[in-house]
Amino acid sequence: MCIRDRSEAKKNYNKAFELDKTDQSIKNELKECSQIEQKVETVGVLMSKQQFSTASSIIEQVLQICEEWRELKVKQIECLASLGQTDHALNIARDLAAEYSNNPDLLYARGLALQYAGNTDNARKLFQEGIRIDPDHSKCKSAFKNCKRVEELKIKGNEAFKEGRNEESIQYYTLALELNPNNKGLNSLLFANRAAAYRKLNKNVEALHDCNKAIECNENYAKAYLRRAEIKKDMGEYDEAIYDYEKVRQLEPNTPNLANIIRQCQQEAQKAKRKDYYKILGVEKNASPEQIKKAYRKLALKWHPDKNNESEEAKAIAEKNFKDISEAYSVLSDPQKKQRYDSGVDDMEGGGFSGGIDPSGIFQMFFSGAGGGADNVFFSSSSNTGDGQSHGGFPGFGSFGGFGGGGFENIFKMAGMGSNIKVNF
Repeated sequence: MCIRDRSEAKKNYNKAFELDKTDQSIKNELKECSQIEQKVETVGVLMSKQQFSTASSIIEQVLQICEEWRELKVKQIECLASLGQTDHALNIARDLAAEYSNNPDLLYARGLALQYAGNTDNARKLFQEGIRIDPDHSKCKSAFKNCKRVEELKIKGNEAFKEGRNEESIQYYTLALELNPNNKGLNSLLFANRAAAYRKLNKNVEALHDCNKAIECNENYAKAYLRRAEIKKDMGEYDEAIYDYEKVRQLEPNTPNLANIIRQCQQEAQKAKRKDYYKILGVEKNASPEQIKKAYRKLALKWHPDKNNESEEAKAIAEKNFKDISEAYSVLSDPQKKQRYDSGVDDMEGGGFSGGIDPSGIFQMFFSGAGGGADNVFFSSSSNTGDGQSHGGFPGFGSFGGFGGGGFENIFKMAGMGSNIKVNF
């Protein structure tokens, strides 16, 4: 049915049917016309509900039958533009322009496609031309006002942001976003700008949401990836930050200092995958040796497995914590190991920072110093052969003899924990 519109088609078929009411083919064509009418009515309803994807699919079906239906193609342009498929929409508009250039509906649809493609100036010109041809054309009038208002709000938002009025800039960007939710091109920029304002207010959750929305609107928007990467880095999510930085490098290879930033993120990601010894001991990174000793003493006594033996589960938790505490102390109490740890090195000759750590040896060595600890606490089980002799520079620990024959029972006495605790390593 290569007929320009349904009314002309139906009119012709009705005339034919009057001449021969027994012709089944004419009856079939009239039935098809009625079905097409219903589909086009459905398209109008769907478009009014912003359901452009379903509407576009139905239009495609109808155009396979009525391929020259210009009015329906205009609706197709509007749907495609609203779905962000602006290139496709503009191609159809160009095909129609030669014979349909003064139609205000087409001018509106073309303007919409240009606006959503980011060409706001030319979009406004088309809306104005549509109003000139038909001063009462509601869609062109509304779109022209919308274009002007969104641009005003964007400019005010940018000015407020530059002057540090971040809350105010967020309000302007929000209003602009509400005016035209289908303008993916402009909205990607507005979301990214609002994300920057949220970040200035240390609202990373909101900023991250807006970066995601900006990328959803435009998956090739490098600035949104860059902004999201910065937020992810601030949140300690280094692997995800690296992914976004690499995306920026793909989209904008000349972004300044990007290689260094990625390298720094990779180093931080490596650090993040290790145990945080400062967190384990509950001290700051600038903690003094005495503060580190004090933290170890408190936590080692708290989490000693033989002090937490009310159940197998409790003892298992205590053993893990006790091992982590001992490992953290063995590194942070040794200036050389601490320096390597702080610089991001996580590989040591002994098989990593945890290699060769004997929690019981560290505990024993620490409390041998009259209850106050010792300067060198890294102690391996190989240092004690059980013969009471000095091995590896730690004298008198054979069978825990360094504690006057009382073993760990004396340690807990010194710590004020009583002598009724029996410790077995």
